[in-house]
Amino acid sequence: MATIATMAMLKPAKIVARSAPPPSTSGSGVSLRSLPAAAKKKGGLAAAPADDNRGLLLLIVVTPAIGWVLFNILQPALNQLNRMRSD
Repeated sequence: MATIATMAMLKPAKIVARSAPPPSTSGSGVSLRSLPAAAKKKGGLAAAPADDNRGLLLLIVVTPAIGWVLFNILQPALNQLNRMRSD
C-alpha cells in the first residue's frame, strides 16, 4: 500500500488535451452539408464503446445511498402520521 509520502514523490503523468484540428479554409473536401453523411459513415461522432459500464457502476453505488436516505426519512414520517391519527 502506497503512503502519502511515496505518492508525493511520484511524477504525475503528462496530461495531453485532445482537440479537433482547426477548420481549414484550403478546401479539405468536407463541407457543412456533408458532415451528417460523414458522421453516418464513421458510426456517429460520439459513439460509446460497447463495454462501457460506468453508468451501471454509478447506479450500483448510488442506489443504496438513496435507499438509506429514504428509509431514514420514511420512519419519522410514519411516526408522525400515526401520532396525528391517534389524536
